[in-house]
Amino acid sequence: MPVMPDPLQQLFSNLDKWRHLPNYQLERRLDIFFTPYLVDLLTAHVGTPLLPVIVPEMPLKRADSSKSRKVDYVLFAADGSAVYFVELKTDRGSRRDVQDQYLADAVVRGFPQILRDLLQILSDTNSHHKYFHLLTLLERANQLKIAEHVAPALYPVRRRGFCFSDGCVEVVAAGAPIRVVYIQPAKTDGCDCIDFTEVAHFVGRHADPVSRLLATHLARWQPAAGTMPPEGRDV
Repeated sequence: MPVMPDPLQQLFSNLDKWRHLPNYQLERRLDIFFTPYLVDLLTAHVGTPLLPVIVPEMPLKRADSSKSRKVDYVLFAADGSAVYFVELKTDRGSRRDVQDQYLADAVVRGFPQILRDLLQILSDTNSHHKYFHLLTLLERANQLKIAEHVAPALYPVRRRGFCFSDGCVEVVAAGAPIRVVYIQPAKTDGCDCIDFTEVAHFVGRHADPVSRLLATHLARWQPAAGTMPPEGRDV
C-alpha cells in the first residue's frame, strides 16, 4: 500500500501549485491560516495592544441599497484609540482602485456610522441568527450594546413576530479613527502594508508544524520585483 504523504505538507504543496491556476483564489483558502497570528502580528506592526476580537467579513453598506461590500478583518485597539481594517492580498495584481476607494470612504464615514449602517442592513435581512453572531462579536469589542431581550427572542428559535427595532441595539463606539492595513506579498508606495517577509519572520518564531510550513511558503511567495506573475495568470 502506498505511503500517504503528510496531509499538512500536501495541503501547502497544493496551495503552492494551484495558486497559478486561472480561477484559483489563494487568499480565500489561505486566510484562515493567518488568523491565529493576526492579533499579535498587527499589534507588533502598529505598536498598540489589540483586543482579542477579530471580526471577519465586516459589511460596509452600499449607499443605494442594503447590499454590502466586505472588509476582510476588523480589529480594535485595546485602549479604544483606533479601529483597524485589515485586507489580505496574496496576489500583487488583486489590489483594486474601487476597493481602495470604498475603504477610504469608510474611513471618512467613521465606525459609528458604519455600525448604524449595519443595523439598517439587519433590519432588511432574514438572516437574523448570523447577524446576531456578528453583533455579539462587536459587543465584545465594546462597539455596541445588545438589549437583554434580544438573545432569548432568537434562541433556540426565533420568536414569532420578533424584529430588530431601535431599542434592540445601541451603538456605543466612541468614533476612534479607522486605519486600513494591507497584508500583501510586497510593499507598495503610499500603502500601510505588512508584507509576506514580515509575516514569515513573525510566524517563523513558532515551532509548530503549521507555523513552520506557513512561514516557509510565505517566504517563497514573496516575489522579487518583476520575476513572478500574479496568481491566476498564465505562467
